[in-house]
Amino acid sequence: FSMLTALQHITDIAVGESKKAGDDKGDSTLWERHELIVRYLLEEGKLNLTIRLLVDFKDNQRNEMFAQALQQAQANEPGITFDDIPTIKIKAALYEQTLGVLVSCALRSVESLQTLDTALLVSHIGRTLVFSLAHSEMVRSPDSARRQEVLCVTYLSTIFDHIEELQEDRIMQLICE
Repeated sequence: FSMLTALQHITDIAVGESKKAGDDKGDSTLWERHELIVRYLLEEGKLNLTIRLLVDFKDNQRNEMFAQALQQAQANEPGITFDDIPTIKIKAALYEQTLGVLVSCALRSVESLQTLDTALLVSHIGRTLVFSLAHSEMVRSPDSARRQEVLCVTYLSTIFDHIEELQEDRIMQLICE
């Protein structure tokens, strides 16, 4: 979790830039607006990496592999002191929320959607929504607006908002699967 503070800072900047761009987006491209964080994610190929990190995190969380991974890390590194489980859970939630909001900021740009690993994101949305139906406590938590169980609905809405600029047939096929 050493990168969590830097990731939170980057996400805060992306949210600020997105708010500043606001309704001025219109027909302007990402390169004509001042959304430098999203541009960086896109130009450096980091958007799909960010989504993969988020997907892997949620898959591990759903499979309850965190405690197992912590025990393994403690066994491999006996000389290192680890945070306690409640602290790790708080940091893990912040990690998920920070990555999720960063992805949400990026997806507001049609250029990001056009370079996106759509199959991965749609698959993630499906798994997350199915999981949330069985675990409604995830949606009722105080921080639910920044959790994947809620943000996935936002991702889906954003995809549908730009469906005409994207490969509509391919996206609808992925959603149907």
